[in-house]
Amino acid sequence: MSKRTRELLRGFFAPRQIIDSLRRQCEVRGIEVVEVSEENTSSICPVCSQRVQRPYRGLVVCKKCGQFNADLSAAYNILRRHSSVSLDRAVLKRILNNPKTFIYLVKEQKWVPKN
Repeated sequence: MSKRTRELLRGFFAPRQIIDSLRRQCEVRGIEVVEVSEENTSSICPVCSQRVQRPYRGLVVCKKCGQFNADLSAAYNILRRHSSVSLDRAVLKRILNNPKTFIYLVKEQKWVPKN
């Protein structure tokens, strides 16, 4: 992506405004919002916490634990940074190796698995 495109997107997609809006909406509903740094979350194995390789954008490869979906791996690492959530290694590997895709049905107002 070019520098010019990044600059245009930064102006169009203002992360701080989105975070502030989300924080206000959550406060109204009594929900705590905690900002967690995303730094290095997709370069750490979610199972053994070792540094991993990223041969492709959406893939994380750990020499010890195998390969995982990069977005799911990063999401779990972010969750782990702020909470004491811990999953059994076998369960975690199964979840990270089998990502599910959902679609939102607007008329029914619900999420359903994509076949």
